[in-house]
Amino acid sequence: MIPLTPREWLVYTFILTYFRRHGLAPSNREIAAHLGKQPGAGIAHTLHELEAKGLITLPYGKASRALALVRGVRVGVEMP
Repeated sequence: MIPLTPREWLVYTFILTYFRRHGLAPSNREIAAHLGKQPGAGIAHTLHELEAKGLITLPYGKASRALALVRGVRVGVEMP
């Protein structure tokens, strides 16, 4: 099982839910709005952490909505 921080868990579950409902990835702005934050480096950092943990793949360049989920991965939340 891959441990996630609470913020990573929120972002990852939002991405999963968005994919199921809409059939495509959410934009960084939509992820930020879901978290009640402004889009920016914080969201990008969390997405890069999810990619480093093997949960998503991120596009190169500026393609919006191009992130992809990696299937068959079990995750859990790290508790302090």
